[in-house]
Amino acid sequence: MRIPCCFYPYPGEMLSSTCGRILKHTSLPLSSIDRLCGSKLKRSHNGAFSLELLRFFHGMLEHRLSVMELACSCTIFPMFMMFASERTVAQHQFLAGGAKTVPGSVTNKSFMSIHFCRQLLKSHLCFCRDCFREQLERYGENYWKLIWQLALVNTCDIHDCPLVKTSLWQVQQCRLPTPEDINEASCQELTVDRHSHVLTRTAAMLLANRKLTRREKWIEKLQKVAATDGVTDIRVAPVESDYHIASKMLVNRIRSYWGRDWLETHCRGMVDRHCFRLGGDWLHYLLAFQALNQDLGCTPD
Repeated sequence: MRIPCCFYPYPGEMLSSTCGRILKHTSLPLSSIDRLCGSKLKRSHNGAFSLELLRFFHGMLEHRLSVMELACSCTIFPMFMMFASERTVAQHQFLAGGAKTVPGSVTNKSFMSIHFCRQLLKSHLCFCRDCFREQLERYGENYWKLIWQLALVNTCDIHDCPLVKTSLWQVQQCRLPTPEDINEASCQELTVDRHSHVLTRTAAMLLANRKLTRREKWIEKLQKVAATDGVTDIRVAPVESDYHIASKMLVNRIRSYWGRDWLETHCRGMVDRHCFRLGGDWLHYLLAFQALNQDLGCTPD
């Protein structure tokens, strides 16, 4: 079975949107892709899919895009893997065919686990009206862009206008919603604040990245940047799968830059009185680097 060119992923399109277009134009039920690739779409969440679905698309696209390229361009894979541990990065490269050997046991379950990281994603589908108009003019149809669905991304990365929130969830009534399902009466513009631009710009930069980086490298860069900026009391302690950064000076910088109210609303639990934690969430790193007047950048090198 081969996917016609009209069903190839559009620029920035999330994989569930491509699936939705296929189902719409072919009148196939959601269960058809479910059976073909062995992936339970009803358990997926906003552009997050299992390794089987990526391999399924890889074959249907006549191998023009590798599994890793699909994962990096159509799912939240790069947002997570930019800040994963060295072992996790190696495992996922192996599973996606980007490495020949990997230490430890590797299963598809470990690949799928990153795609249920709900703190990275919004609960409802969002869109940009200007982008929809341009998509219709260029492609003759609309599709969902992955960056629109990222948590705290409230503006369009192209037009810098507020995104519009729909009442649509990722999977509704056992099918994938398409832009044609939007009910304008239930739509509302997302709130934009003084941090919206930097959040959108950083998210777009990370999604465009194709180089996987281990978390330890980011910790090293943070320490160097902090020391250069006069923050000298940083102490790093591994706690389970995360790192706790103890630094009263850095915490004060974070609160001063982002604002206590904003942090309480959007980042509750991330910042304590004298420390904060760095895990697999890109927002954790952005909080610290922006407070030190440093762009997050694509790599810590």
